[in-house]
Amino acid sequence: MSIQPIYLDYNSTTPLHPEVAKCMTRHVRDFGNPSSMHYHGQRAKALLESSRVSIAKLLGALPDQLIFQSSGSEANNQMMNSFAQQSSESHPVHVIISSIEHSCIKSCLEWTHYPFFSVTAIPVQKNGSVLKTDIEAAITPHTKLISVMAANNETGTYQPLADIIDIAHKNGCLIHTDAVQTLGKMPFDVQTYPVDFATLSAHKCYGPKGIAVLYAKQDNGIAPLIYGGPQEYLKRAGTENVTGIAAMAKAFEIAVRDQEDDAKRFQKMKDEVILQLKSMDDYWINGDVSQAIPNTINLSFSGIKGVDLVMHLDLNQISISTGSACSTGAVDPSHVISALTNDPDRIHGAIRISWGKFTTDEQIDRFIQILPKSVKKLRG
Repeated sequence: MSIQPIYLDYNSTTPLHPEVAKCMTRHVRDFGNPSSMHYHGQRAKALLESSRVSIAKLLGALPDQLIFQSSGSEANNQMMNSFAQQSSESHPVHVIISSIEHSCIKSCLEWTHYPFFSVTAIPVQKNGSVLKTDIEAAITPHTKLISVMAANNETGTYQPLADIIDIAHKNGCLIHTDAVQTLGKMPFDVQTYPVDFATLSAHKCYGPKGIAVLYAKQDNGIAPLIYGGPQEYLKRAGTENVTGIAAMAKAFEIAVRDQEDDAKRFQKMKDEVILQLKSMDDYWINGDVSQAIPNTINLSFSGIKGVDLVMHLDLNQISISTGSACSTGAVDPSHVISALTNDPDRIHGAIRISWGKFTTDEQIDRFIQILPKSVKKLRG
């Protein structure tokens, strides 16, 4: 009997939920352009706006505070570019981020060259968490925005977001969080965490790729990346992906509905993996397992390159990653693990295992049986 492949790279992307697939099949027939005045256009418009209302309700937001995007990367780029464009000689703009933000934020800021615009990247502790005092100390009279991700995509570590929000608002700063890794794993809404901006993406919680949303509490000078028509309150031109938006609404609904039960099951799986690790030698857990989303663990094994272990496990029909999916294949080591340690063994040896709704106990059991064998083989 052939062995079925095991997928343990859920933080990269998730399988499409069957209920979401049905939603897409049902609504793909609503092909009209929602900007058109005729019947077909208005039918698509009604679906677009009902989906907007549904997502807003789940997030504790208002419908007109949501801007639909093609990806979390686009939403994060729009945020950073908007604040960079606001800078001038009379109004310098300073932005604070953490050193472990997603590469879409780091890369965007590296390519954003506006006069009188500056960025401070706050270091993290060995457990992957920023210190509130470091953020407070970095605030200047020109600080307009603080952007700290809710949960890291590589280590799973979540940040003291409530405290960071409080610090930002007490100092007159706006706060943005990349929350794409939250839904279905930890509670998140903009009432519990009253951020000014938040990014979420459908394909991280069993929805389709190519659709995401930026929550903006107020306008605050958000400038479009794409110009053209009046779509999305003049913040994102182009005909909306109506089928994708409807599917995202369904995916978010399921993620919130099942979050408590799923998180308990994910934590049990993490406990099993950690228990197995105790029988192994010379390894590190990167990040803090007690302060992280329950479906993620990041490991390094002494004397082994992460890419070699990924390839060896792949030969055994087990899919994991060396870090964020966006950096897979890159020569450079993970900037996230590099922020936690200077040890080259840990940095180059890091792997990420992430599981999800469709992962079975049997799959986890097989993984923890194969992992020690793979490590031993590579060390030999």
